[in-house]
Amino acid sequence: MELCRCSRATRRCSIAAEKAAAGDRQELHADVVVEGSVQRSGDRVRITAQLIRAATDKHLWAETYERDFHELLALQDDVASAIATDSV
Repeated sequence: MELCRCSRATRRCSIAAEKAAAGDRQELHADVVVEGSVQRSGDRVRITAQLIRAATDKHLWAETYERDFHELLALQDDVASAIATDSV
């Protein structure tokens, strides 16, 4: 059951990413779109995130975070806090 939910969520994210990549950010009905990537190498994790204003396609903010994998939850908190703070 968990796998099924994950698959649907992944597909929705994929559709949103395709629209965002295609320049259809306004169609997402969002003021700001978050784009990013996650990379893991051994015990290290790197998250790159950027905020883009949907109406103008203007980059508002971008940051890269890197930590040990065992600090992943703290890393997610830092990224989420930065996005929430900088998107207001």
